[in-house]
Amino acid sequence: MKGWINAKLEDLCIVGDGNHSSKYPKQSEMVAYGVPFIRGTNLVDGHILGDDILYISEEKHQELKKGHLKTGDVLFTNRGEIGKVVIVDEAFNGANLNSQIAWLRCQKELLPKYLFFFLQSAQMRRHFSQEKSGAALQQFTIRMIRAVVVSYPPIPEQKRIVAILDEAFEGIDRAIANTEKDLEDAILREIEQFLLELGANFTFIARQKRLQIDNDDFYIDLLFYNRKLKRLVASVLVDNLYFSQSTLLRL
Repeated sequence: MKGWINAKLEDLCIVGDGNHSSKYPKQSEMVAYGVPFIRGTNLVDGHILGDDILYISEEKHQELKKGHLKTGDVLFTNRGEIGKVVIVDEAFNGANLNSQIAWLRCQKELLPKYLFFFLQSAQMRRHFSQEKSGAALQQFTIRMIRAVVVSYPPIPEQKRIVAILDEAFEGIDRAIANTEKDLEDAILREIEQFLLELGANFTFIARQKRLQIDNDDFYIDLLFYNRKLKRLVASVLVDNLYFSQSTLLRL
Protein backbone atom coordinates (compact mmCIF):
# COMPACT_ATOMS: atom_id res chain seq x y z
CA MET A 1 0.00 0.00 0.00
CA LYS A 2 1.33 3.41 -0.96
CA GLY A 3 2.97 5.25 1.90
CA TRP A 4 2.92 2.25 4.23
CA ILE A 5 6.08 1.00 5.94
CA ASN A 6 6.97 -2.37 7.43
CA ALA A 7 9.31 -2.21 10.42
CA LYS A 8 10.18 -4.28 13.46
CA LEU A 9 8.74 -3.25 16.80
CA GLU A 10 12.23 -2.78 18.19
CA ASP A 11 12.71 0.03 15.65
CA LEU A 12 9.42 1.71 16.56
CA CYS A 13 9.13 1.22 20.32
CA ILE A 14 11.11 0.87 23.48
CA VAL A 15 10.27 -2.68 24.55
CA GLY A 16 10.57 -3.98 28.09
CA ASP A 17 8.92 -6.39 30.47
CA GLY A 18 8.12 -6.91 34.10
CA ASN A 19 10.31 -8.10 36.92
CA HIS A 20 11.97 -11.52 37.08
CA SER A 21 14.86 -10.96 39.49
CA SER A 22 15.38 -12.06 43.07
CA LYS A 23 13.87 -8.71 44.05
CA TYR A 24 10.48 -9.77 42.67
CA PRO A 25 7.86 -8.79 45.28
CA LYS A 26 6.79 -11.54 47.65
CA GLN A 27 3.19 -11.83 48.77
CA SER A 28 4.28 -10.70 52.22
CA GLU A 29 5.62 -7.46 50.69
CA MET A 30 2.26 -6.39 49.28
CA VAL A 31 0.69 -3.41 51.02
CA ALA A 32 -2.83 -2.02 51.33
CA TYR A 33 -1.98 1.21 49.51
CA GLY A 34 0.95 2.17 47.36
CA VAL A 35 2.17 1.66 43.80
CA PRO A 36 -0.14 -0.55 41.68
CA PHE A 37 1.53 -3.85 40.74
CA ILE A 38 -0.29 -4.94 37.59
CA ARG A 39 -0.70 -8.62 36.72
CA GLY A 40 -1.97 -10.30 33.57
CA THR A 41 -5.30 -11.05 35.25
CA ASN A 42 -5.89 -7.30 35.68
CA LEU A 43 -6.00 -6.82 31.89
CA VAL A 44 -9.59 -7.41 30.77
CA ASP A 45 -11.24 -6.37 27.49
CA GLY A 46 -8.77 -3.61 26.74
CA HIS A 47 -8.79 -2.10 30.24
CA ILE A 48 -6.88 -2.37 33.49
CA LEU A 49 -9.41 -3.42 36.13
CA GLY A 50 -8.60 -2.06 39.56
CA ASP A 51 -10.81 -4.39 41.61
CA ASP A 52 -8.06 -6.99 42.14
CA ILE A 53 -4.94 -4.82 41.93
CA LEU A 54 -2.05 -5.58 44.27
CA TYR A 55 0.14 -2.79 45.65
CA ILE A 56 3.80 -2.50 46.55
CA SER A 57 5.48 0.20 48.61
CA GLU A 58 7.22 3.14 46.96
CA GLU A 59 10.50 1.82 48.36
CA LYS A 60 9.96 -1.58 46.72
CA HIS A 61 8.96 0.13 43.47
CA GLN A 62 12.23 2.06 43.41
CA GLU A 63 14.16 -1.10 44.22
CA LEU A 64 12.75 -2.75 41.10
CA LYS A 65 14.64 -1.57 38.04
CA LYS A 66 12.13 -2.83 35.47
CA GLY A 67 8.47 -2.29 34.69
CA HIS A 68 8.09 1.39 35.55
CA LEU A 69 5.10 2.47 33.44
CA LYS A 70 4.13 5.75 31.82
CA THR A 71 0.82 7.00 30.45
CA GLY A 72 0.45 5.82 26.85
CA ASP A 73 2.53 2.66 27.23
CA VAL A 74 0.98 -0.33 25.46
CA LEU A 75 0.81 -3.44 27.65
CA PHE A 76 0.87 -6.92 26.11
CA THR A 77 0.51 -10.19 28.02
CA ASN A 78 3.34 -12.38 26.76
CA ARG A 79 3.14 -15.27 29.21
CA GLY A 80 0.17 -17.49 30.05
CA GLU A 81 -2.82 -16.03 28.23
CA ILE A 82 -0.93 -14.37 25.39
CA GLY A 83 -2.20 -11.34 23.50
CA LYS A 84 -4.24 -9.21 25.89
CA VAL A 85 -3.56 -5.56 25.05
CA VAL A 86 -4.14 -2.38 27.07
CA ILE A 87 -3.02 1.24 26.88
CA VAL A 88 -1.88 2.66 30.22
CA ASP A 89 -4.04 5.64 31.17
CA GLU A 90 -3.30 8.44 33.61
CA ALA A 91 -4.71 6.47 36.55
CA PHE A 92 -1.84 3.95 36.26
CA ASN A 93 0.97 6.32 35.35
CA GLY A 94 3.95 5.29 37.49
CA ALA A 95 2.61 1.79 38.19
CA ASN A 96 4.71 -1.37 38.05
CA LEU A 97 4.01 -4.78 36.54
CA ASN A 98 4.79 -8.44 36.94
CA SER A 99 6.59 -10.93 34.72
CA GLN A 100 3.53 -11.85 32.61
CA ILE A 101 3.40 -8.51 30.82
CA ALA A 102 5.57 -6.66 28.33
CA TRP A 103 5.37 -2.90 27.79
CA LEU A 104 5.88 -1.01 24.54
CA ARG A 105 6.60 2.72 24.51
CA CYS A 106 5.88 4.05 21.02
CA GLN A 107 8.24 6.50 19.40
CA LYS A 108 7.09 9.34 17.16
CA GLU A 109 6.40 7.16 14.09
CA LEU A 110 3.67 5.10 15.77
CA LEU A 111 0.51 6.00 17.68
CA PRO A 112 -0.17 3.87 20.79
CA LYS A 113 -3.84 3.46 19.81
CA TYR A 114 -2.87 2.27 16.31
CA LEU A 115 -0.50 -0.29 17.84
CA PHE A 116 -3.27 -1.30 20.27
CA PHE A 117 -5.56 -2.18 17.35
CA PHE A 118 -2.78 -3.68 15.23
CA LEU A 119 -1.76 -6.15 17.94
CA GLN A 120 -5.38 -7.35 18.14
CA SER A 121 -5.84 -7.79 14.40
CA ALA A 122 -6.66 -11.26 13.09
CA GLN A 123 -3.28 -11.44 11.36
CA MET A 124 -1.37 -10.79 14.57
CA ARG A 125 -3.44 -13.22 16.62
CA ARG A 126 -2.60 -15.95 14.12
CA HIS A 127 1.06 -14.97 14.36
CA PHE A 128 1.08 -15.13 18.16
CA SER A 129 -0.64 -18.51 18.10
CA GLN A 130 1.88 -19.94 15.64
CA GLU A 131 5.02 -18.51 17.23
CA LYS A 132 4.46 -18.85 20.98
CA SER A 133 6.83 -21.17 22.80
CA GLY A 134 6.97 -23.08 26.04
CA ALA A 135 5.21 -26.30 27.06
CA ALA A 136 4.12 -25.74 30.66
CA LEU A 137 3.69 -21.96 30.40
CA GLN A 138 3.04 -20.52 26.97
CA GLN A 139 5.10 -17.43 26.26
CA PHE A 140 5.91 -14.94 23.55
CA THR A 141 9.38 -13.80 24.50
CA ILE A 142 10.72 -10.25 24.49
CA ARG A 143 13.01 -11.23 21.64
CA MET A 144 9.98 -12.41 19.66
CA ILE A 145 8.07 -9.21 20.46
CA ARG A 146 10.93 -7.04 19.27
CA ALA A 147 11.00 -8.99 15.99
CA VAL A 148 7.28 -8.47 15.24
CA VAL A 149 6.88 -6.62 11.95
CA VAL A 150 4.35 -3.78 12.07
CA SER A 151 2.69 -2.42 8.94
CA TYR A 152 1.87 1.24 9.44
CA PRO A 153 1.01 4.33 7.38
CA PRO A 154 1.92 7.97 8.09
CA ILE A 155 0.54 9.49 11.31
CA PRO A 156 -2.46 11.23 9.65
CA GLU A 157 -3.60 7.91 8.18
CA GLN A 158 -3.04 6.16 11.52
CA LYS A 159 -5.33 8.73 13.12
CA ARG A 160 -7.96 8.13 10.44
CA ILE A 161 -7.83 4.35 10.96
CA VAL A 162 -8.06 4.71 14.74
CA ALA A 163 -11.06 7.04 14.41
CA ILE A 164 -12.83 4.59 12.09
CA LEU A 165 -12.26 1.65 14.44
CA ASP A 166 -13.21 3.61 17.55
CA GLU A 167 -16.45 4.73 15.92
CA ALA A 168 -17.26 1.30 14.53
CA PHE A 169 -16.76 -0.55 17.81
CA GLU A 170 -18.48 2.17 19.84
CA GLY A 171 -21.41 1.82 17.45
CA ILE A 172 -21.50 -1.92 18.08
CA ASP A 173 -21.36 -1.25 21.83
CA ARG A 174 -24.31 1.13 21.60
CA ALA A 175 -26.28 -1.31 19.48
CA ILE A 176 -25.73 -4.03 22.06
CA ALA A 177 -26.64 -1.69 24.92
CA ASN A 178 -29.89 -0.85 23.14
CA THR A 179 -30.84 -4.52 22.76
CA GLU A 180 -29.76 -5.92 26.13
CA LYS A 181 -32.89 -8.05 26.36
CA ASP A 182 -31.58 -10.10 23.42
CA LEU A 183 -27.83 -9.93 24.01
CA GLU A 184 -25.73 -11.02 27.00
CA ASP A 185 -22.05 -10.72 27.74
CA ALA A 186 -21.61 -8.37 24.80
CA ILE A 187 -18.28 -7.92 23.01
CA LEU A 188 -16.50 -11.04 24.31
CA ARG A 189 -12.80 -11.56 24.10
CA GLU A 190 -10.65 -12.58 21.14
CA ILE A 191 -12.24 -13.55 17.86
CA GLU A 192 -9.72 -16.30 17.15
CA GLN A 193 -11.64 -19.07 18.89
CA PHE A 194 -14.66 -18.31 16.72
CA LEU A 195 -12.70 -18.04 13.49
CA LEU A 196 -11.32 -21.52 14.17
CA GLU A 197 -14.89 -22.81 14.06
CA LEU A 198 -15.71 -21.01 10.84
CA GLY A 199 -17.42 -23.49 8.57
CA ALA A 200 -20.05 -26.01 9.57
CA ASN A 201 -21.36 -24.05 12.53
CA PHE A 202 -21.35 -20.63 10.87
CA THR A 203 -24.05 -19.01 8.78
CA PHE A 204 -23.07 -16.09 6.57
CA ILE A 205 -25.54 -13.28 7.27
CA ALA A 206 -24.40 -10.22 5.40
CA ARG A 207 -21.59 -8.36 3.74
CA GLN A 208 -21.34 -4.60 4.30
CA LYS A 209 -24.10 -4.67 6.92
CA ARG A 210 -25.50 -1.21 7.67
CA LEU A 211 -26.42 -0.15 11.20
CA GLN A 212 -28.12 3.14 12.01
CA ILE A 213 -27.71 4.32 15.59
CA ASP A 214 -28.71 7.77 16.80
CA ASN A 215 -28.95 8.96 13.19
CA ASP A 216 -25.38 7.79 12.51
CA ASP A 217 -24.55 5.10 9.97
CA PHE A 218 -22.10 2.30 10.76
CA TYR A 219 -20.99 -0.45 8.41
CA ILE A 220 -19.84 -3.94 9.35
CA ASP A 221 -17.92 -5.57 6.53
CA LEU A 222 -18.62 -9.21 7.40
CA LEU A 223 -21.31 -10.65 9.66
CA PHE A 224 -21.55 -14.32 10.67
CA TYR A 225 -23.68 -16.22 13.17
CA ASN A 226 -22.33 -19.34 14.87
CA ARG A 227 -25.31 -21.65 15.37
CA LYS A 228 -23.51 -23.94 17.80
CA LEU A 229 -22.05 -21.23 20.03
CA LYS A 230 -24.96 -18.79 19.48
CA ARG A 231 -22.51 -15.96 18.90
CA LEU A 232 -22.51 -13.15 16.39
CA VAL A 233 -19.18 -12.26 14.78
CA ALA A 234 -18.60 -8.85 13.18
CA SER A 235 -15.47 -7.81 11.30
CA VAL A 236 -14.49 -4.32 10.25
CA LEU A 237 -12.01 -4.10 7.38
CA VAL A 238 -9.69 -1.09 7.36
CA ASP A 239 -6.87 -0.89 4.82
CA ASN A 240 -6.60 -4.68 4.46
CA LEU A 241 -6.50 -5.35 8.23
CA TYR A 242 -9.48 -7.09 9.83
CA PHE A 243 -10.50 -6.02 13.33
CA SER A 244 -13.16 -8.24 14.87
CA GLN A 245 -15.52 -8.36 17.80
CA SER A 246 -18.15 -10.87 18.83
CA THR A 247 -21.31 -11.04 20.89
CA LEU A 248 -23.22 -13.80 22.60
CA LEU A 249 -26.73 -13.88 21.16
CA ARG A 250 -29.64 -15.15 23.26
CA LEU A 251 -32.95 -15.28 21.39
